[in-house]
Amino acid sequence: MRRLLRLTTLLWLLVAVAVASAGPALVERVQVESASRRVELVMDLDLVELLARSQGYRTDQVLAELARAGLGAVAWTGTTLDRLSLSGYLGVYEGRDLADLIAAGRVGSPDLLALDREGFFQAGYTYACTADQEVGRWLEKAAATYLPDGRRRVTRRGSLTVLEISLLKERAVQLSLGLLPAELKRAGVVAAGLRVMGRPPNAAASASPEGVADVEATLTSVVASLRVTLSAVAFSSSEVLGYPGSLDETVAMVKRLGAPVAVFETIEQLGNVDQKGLSYVASRLGYQVVRIYTAPEVKVLTPAELADKVVRSVKERGLRVAYLHPYLVAPEHLLTTVGVTRDGRSIYAPPPDAQGRLDYTPLLALNVNYIRDLVALLQSQGFEVGAPEPLFGPNPPRPAQPALLGLGASAALGLCWLALRPRGRLWVAAGLLASALVAAAVPALAATGRGTLGLQLAALTAALAFPSLALSYLAARWTATARPAAAQPRGPWPAVFGDLLVVTGISLLGGLLVAAILTDIRFMLEFEYFRGVKLTYLVPPVAGLAYWLRYRFPGETEPRAWPRVILRLAGRPIRVWHVAVAGVLGAGLVLYVARSGNTRLVPFLGFELRLRQWLEAVLYARPRLKETLIGYPSLVLGSWLAHTGRREHLGWLMIGAAISQVSLVNSFEHIRSPLVLSLIRSLNGLWTGVLVGLAAVGILWALAALVRRLGTSGGRGPEAA
Repeated sequence: MRRLLRLTTLLWLLVAVAVASAGPALVERVQVESASRRVELVMDLDLVELLARSQGYRTDQVLAELARAGLGAVAWTGTTLDRLSLSGYLGVYEGRDLADLIAAGRVGSPDLLALDREGFFQAGYTYACTADQEVGRWLEKAAATYLPDGRRRVTRRGSLTVLEISLLKERAVQLSLGLLPAELKRAGVVAAGLRVMGRPPNAAASASPEGVADVEATLTSVVASLRVTLSAVAFSSSEVLGYPGSLDETVAMVKRLGAPVAVFETIEQLGNVDQKGLSYVASRLGYQVVRIYTAPEVKVLTPAELADKVVRSVKERGLRVAYLHPYLVAPEHLLTTVGVTRDGRSIYAPPPDAQGRLDYTPLLALNVNYIRDLVALLQSQGFEVGAPEPLFGPNPPRPAQPALLGLGASAALGLCWLALRPRGRLWVAAGLLASALVAAAVPALAATGRGTLGLQLAALTAALAFPSLALSYLAARWTATARPAAAQPRGPWPAVFGDLLVVTGISLLGGLLVAAILTDIRFMLEFEYFRGVKLTYLVPPVAGLAYWLRYRFPGETEPRAWPRVILRLAGRPIRVWHVAVAGVLGAGLVLYVARSGNTRLVPFLGFELRLRQWLEAVLYARPRLKETLIGYPSLVLGSWLAHTGRREHLGWLMIGAAISQVSLVNSFEHIRSPLVLSLIRSLNGLWTGVLVGLAAVGILWALAALVRRLGTSGGRGPEAA
């Protein structure tokens, strides 16, 4: 027994050393996260042009209004013949259609007529024609860069430039032709004071070093000639510019441009969109990148509802670019909401000295209100609108620190094993050996170049061990011999709150250890992330129930007693209520696991969504409902029952209490979320859950008192008669 006590003390000492060593990493992370507070609001330039055309305005007018509302930048993507045609830069025709127009006398250009007489136009081919010399020069160069040989031909006739593409029009108009500087100049981006997010495509020709150099020359010339600020570079195709053979040239280009690379978050809100070559470029840039949240396309949501979605993503997931979709249609029900009156006028007054201000249409008013609502909400949450700043650190840790933190996690795993009270030296040695193997695996994986896997293993070990360890303490308290009521002058509440603080404190140490282990720029930007979420949702509740059974029935939970217990249980008849309870528990387990993680298989209920939105509005960080409604109430109620002598059937409440501890640690597994936010969320989950638990105790106490009163009065009736 003395040896076991010394061993337990040693393991706790290792845990304490690991937690203490986690402090500097956590402080550095808070400093890094608090230094990045600027958010860029971006809209696609081509969508703004579409909005302007649909409302009868010039693009520069609309951009000026959106910029006054708070829009910070436009996304400048590789253009297509379809976009250029809609914008009036050139005309696009299929060969047969162009011949029919000429034959009908509907073409007056003498240069086109001369080419037709020479038999230049062919059916089945596509022709782009422009008399703008600047656009013509660009078109010739873009065709040589982005269109394959044998598929294109450029002809000049007088002031006319004609591009022939040997493809049907439906396909030809969708081909990317790179960045057209004239789009920025004519759209009035500079006059509106907007920044530019460059989104170069990676066509076959631009994947070469010469293609990367051409893109860099275009971006550099635009910055120099138009005096615009390049906000970020976000690659627009499924692969990074220069992939596969010219990624080093792309890295050098980004460094010379001085703008960060922006990467898109996946629609599942887990990790980044998988663009080929992105991880390599990001690592060579020292992960000086920013992450983009793509706002949902506008359908029926109000500007305020859309703004709430954007700000929640910025606040909770560390995203610093909001890629917005403008309202391109005006839903009828929005025309009576705050910000737009029925006659379509905006309630926002333009600047008093503005000249030629617009008479807002409902659609433009909705977009202006959307931007203004978003800016106001961001500022109310402590953010500012401006060019995004990448996170500067924390860099990947040295091998010694993860090894020490992993040692603390494995020590907690060893304590979990000892808490099961294994009988015999062999069982004790086997559990401690398994824990030691985890500790040894972290530096071993780092030495073989798989340090990320070692960090994930150490974090998973901590996420499994600490909630289980907390539940072992709770099980011991719930199954201890009850003190007589007379020996508890202050009632059970000191013991109840003592259980709550100790159990939550142990789990919180585990959450902070997980956060420290994964405090690495790669995890904060979600190029890597915590793995094993489903496992962490299952193992601690099972461990908590095992501890409770072990302490409640010590003789029957010995391994040598298992055959006897199994045979006894197998001999019992199965009743209908057994099947019903098993079905309810099975459904609950499926729902519990399916709702965990980022890829939820079961959607939220309407009531739950409304409650989440209300909590989000009232509290800075919304607590998890599983903590508020299930986890902490089960812990408070179970401790109250245990410390008032009612200890027979607490196994179910032990499973419920386990949910609170799993959820607490889970908050710190999301490294993309700011550490302070995770702490506030956990604190909110604790106090709201305790309030619900106290209410549950009060209801149960009142029901018990009512039953006793009814029983007493019922007992007097016959006697009185």
